[in-house]
Amino acid sequence: MYDLSDAYLTNDVIITDEIMERFILFLLEGHTINKIKVKAGTIGGYMKCVNDHYHKLRFNKPFEIKSDTAAAKLLQNVKILRVLQIRESLYIIEFL
Repeated sequence: MYDLSDAYLTNDVIITDEIMERFILFLLEGHTINKIKVKAGTIGGYMKCVNDHYHKLRFNKPFEIKSDTAAAKLLQNVKILRVLQIRESLYIIEFL
């Protein structure tokens, strides 16, 4: 994906994290099936599929939501932002 396709099957955390982070951003930018907006939970499911693929090939899983990687932080922040957006919309409705 974007000049890293030849290196995606690696145990190098720096490379796999960059690929996973780019994939998350790619999805968040709307590059999905039928241009449907995806939620953080759906992206997390996609990350699980990638982990399963790596596991079948006997590689280390490239994504762990509780890790300190850029991809994990990005997805955590997307989840937090979504919760804040929901709270804000509830607050607005309450005062209408």
